[in-house]
Amino acid sequence: MIWIWSVLLILVVLLFLLFWTKLTIVLVIKHIGDDDRITLKFSAWFGLIRYKYEIPLIQVDDDSPTLVVEENKGTDTAGGDSKNKKTKKFSLHDIQETVHNTKELFRHIIGFHRIIRRFLRRITLTDVSWRSAVGAGDAAHTGMLVGAIWTAKSGIISLMSQYFRLVGQPFIAIQPDFQRLRSQTHLSCIFKFRIGHAIVAGLLVFKYWRSAYGGRKELFAQLFNKDKQQSSVES
Repeated sequence: MIWIWSVLLILVVLLFLLFWTKLTIVLVIKHIGDDDRITLKFSAWFGLIRYKYEIPLIQVDDDSPTLVVEENKGTDTAGGDSKNKKTKKFSLHDIQETVHNTKELFRHIIGFHRIIRRFLRRITLTDVSWRSAVGAGDAAHTGMLVGAIWTAKSGIISLMSQYFRLVGQPFIAIQPDFQRLRSQTHLSCIFKFRIGHAIVAGLLVFKYWRSAYGGRKELFAQLFNKDKQQSSVES
């Protein structure tokens, strides 16, 4: 009996530690011409646990009307990244179907807004930096473009401050290039929240979903199991 109580005590301690563990997510979005990269770095326990997920390439396939997405994911270690690379192709029909399923999903989970917003308010957003360099080829058009981008950035930052706990003053910079066509941007920020808050929010969402719509399992299957229907090439 002693070992049973010992195991139960260890499980309780582990669950307690998991609940209060703070997860840090570093988001980096880079756009330079046709090169787009999205990087997510997850860390917990003061960096003892680290994981990196990267989408380094989004482009149009030359041979067919599809998007080619290359994914890199693996552990982020001091000696280098241990990654698994995989290339997927998405046809126009696949994209349209995903958009349709996403719309259906949001239509059915509109009642979750209060739960989701309560969880988002527990997420701390820090170190927001958004730098851009744009050019339209001439001074007049470049000036108009800079004004539009500045307005869009301000609106997005304002929206993020309404949903997250924004700490610190976000840094926004736009460098105009009046001599040539140019499109570059670099967005980085850090999200921090406790895993327990995410677990509670997930349980509340699941309970609400089951009681309101009976789960709608087929919709989730269509939306989130799309990878099983796509042919992938391991590299």
